[in-house]
Amino acid sequence: MNSVWSGATGQTGSMVVQPVLRGTGARRSWRSVLVIAAAGIAVAFPVSVWVALVVIALVIAAGFVASRNHDVAFVDAAVAVALLWLLIRLPVVGIWPVSPGLAILGAFLFAITQHRVRGWHAWFRIGHIDAVSWLVIVGVVVITVASLVTWESLTGGTLPAAYEDSIGSVPAPLAVALVVVFLVLNGAVEDTLWSGLLLSASKLTLPAAVAVVLTSASFAAAHLHGVPSGPIGVGMVLLWGLALSYLRIRTHGMLATYLAHVAADVTIAVVLGAFSSR
Repeated sequence: MNSVWSGATGQTGSMVVQPVLRGTGARRSWRSVLVIAAAGIAVAFPVSVWVALVVIALVIAAGFVASRNHDVAFVDAAVAVALLWLLIRLPVVGIWPVSPGLAILGAFLFAITQHRVRGWHAWFRIGHIDAVSWLVIVGVVVITVASLVTWESLTGGTLPAAYEDSIGSVPAPLAVALVVVFLVLNGAVEDTLWSGLLLSASKLTLPAAVAVVLTSASFAAAHLHGVPSGPIGVGMVLLWGLALSYLRIRTHGMLATYLAHVAADVTIAVVLGAFSSR
């Protein structure tokens, strides 16, 4: 059963759930830009505790104003981003993708307390994967291989040191298990945050094309120190994010986006593993 709120497309039987959003479009747009940018900056740029607290306060304030305007999709996105800023700076749980996973879980539990879990069904669903979507998924894998080879040849890039140290410090079977768990969870967590919560909320207050570009840019910024890293890597991930957003919108669900993401992550692990063994 699919539910829709705040003007998204979809049906629950014969009913369409569309609470009226209040407040000017410009104000809602700026709230979206703030929270989308905060998601990417939380990962890309280490800041002092005081700066983090200011950002958390701003995101919470934006969420509070959105709740008064009945923009419930935005509220859940703001809760997730605020929790991300908090959790990513803590030991152990700050490891990626644990921190964003817990942030999303916190936002979901908050939605339960507000009796609006059905709103998540508007985007957290399988969707319909047609022939074009499958071609895009294959294209993402092909482009990932080409991009990684180019990135590695230009920058000599490898996996982040923290990941290499973690893998190298445990027995081989456990290392393989950890890699598999990471590949399964990373795509689910990142897609749920950027292609799910943030894109769904921002599409209600921004033109769809603008929402796609902003969420993809935020997603790319979060990879500044990831794989691929650096300015070149960010540019590559931006294109990747646009493809994932396209799949999310075209299929009206998350499965195609997730499959493309996992396939690309597996490709990254295989290609970089081959480079490191040379």
